[in-house]
Amino acid sequence: MASSTRVQELVKHFWGRWVKEWLPTLNRRNKWKVPHKDLSVGDVVLTIEKDLQRGKWPLGRVVEVYPGPDGYVRVAKVRTVKGDVVRGITKLCPLEVLD
Repeated sequence: MASSTRVQELVKHFWGRWVKEWLPTLNRRNKWKVPHKDLSVGDVVLTIEKDLQRGKWPLGRVVEVYPGPDGYVRVAKVRTVKGDVVRGITKLCPLEVLD
């Protein structure tokens, strides 16, 4: 019994640190001095939901992108477990996926 309690403590500690330390680095709002990669079809993202905690945001995959008049992607359609949602890129956190 004591070992399962310890495992639960470790999992809770891991997720607590992940949510506080790593997750906020995904959606940094840097100045536009350095060009960055636009979202593209197939990218994996976290969909920011204001009603949910960061650790509960749904994971999704970009299925369509909508560029603005300047040619940069401003909105994307994301497929999640609950269906497709359309979000502005400020409400999406791209995840790094290693090939």
